[in-house]
Amino acid sequence: MPKKVKSKAEKYWREFEELSVELIKEQFKMEPTLLHLTPAKGDGGYDAAAHFQLGNENSLDLTFKVLLEAKLSSTKKKIGLRTFAATLVIAHSNAAGALIITSNQLFSPQAFREVARFAQATHMQVRLIDGIAMATWVKNEYHRLESMGFSQELLNWVTISQNKSEKQRTFQLDLYANTNSRIKAELSIGTNKNGSLLPCEIIISEESVDLEPIIGQKRQLFVEDLIQCISSEAGIAVLEGGSGVGKSFLLSHAINSLTDSKRIASIDMSFMSTVNQLFFTVFEQITSIDLRLINSTYSKNKKSIIKILEMAIGAHQSYDIVEAFS
Repeated sequence: MPKKVKSKAEKYWREFEELSVELIKEQFKMEPTLLHLTPAKGDGGYDAAAHFQLGNENSLDLTFKVLLEAKLSSTKKKIGLRTFAATLVIAHSNAAGALIITSNQLFSPQAFREVARFAQATHMQVRLIDGIAMATWVKNEYHRLESMGFSQELLNWVTISQNKSEKQRTFQLDLYANTNSRIKAELSIGTNKNGSLLPCEIIISEESVDLEPIIGQKRQLFVEDLIQCISSEAGIAVLEGGSGVGKSFLLSHAINSLTDSKRIASIDMSFMSTVNQLFFTVFEQITSIDLRLINSTYSKNKKSIIKILEMAIGAHQSYDIVEAFS
């Protein structure tokens, strides 16, 4: 029986994780108090955990946790969300302060959008270091990395896998618009003028959106009653009316008054016909992860997807209300 030949990704996956750790330590000046590389099997959904002890023996003891996920691919295909979606949920359920995802390939636009939505919802620092950024760093540090014991084959593969421009690349997108704000995301990948890597951090910004004023005391009183109803113990209100009478307008004002004390999600149920669709949509609003994108990955292992659901729901118990309309 012929011996199976390992791909480069299978051969160098652990060394690429160690290379990613070295990049983080050298470029971001991060010297963890404790660094743990997880085993190949049963890794818990991430490749490495770095713990930073804040303070000293005479002060308050605090720990900042950073998780790393390294994705080494033998193909030229862009890294999609499905590849590391579970890691996002696990990072948040493990109360990580930051998550760093590295790869020798580029990230897909969809992956950037979904990771940005996750960062906005969880307030977690997320950094995406793609193949071009990795190749740039390896080229600049090639001889030092070789002297540290990293194999020439891996270093050469990483540097030649991406032959595009090494200059700064900036990605911007509008995530979504709430009733009173517009959420945007920006990611800059590449190098500074001195050759060092940019932080590669997703920056979330919010622009306020002014609502048209409510005209008429009756409508104002109605909005106040709606707010009181939603804030009650039951927290359920049914808003009825014909098309064009202003239901969405009044609801927007009610939501605008509640955003300081509650997290609010808007769900359009007009295109939903099954309970599963509603479940997936509510889950996405709570975790900012589209479960439908990873469902096929875990469909053969129901225990895995149930575990992800348990951790995600446990990490978001503070979610207050969901606005649904049809």
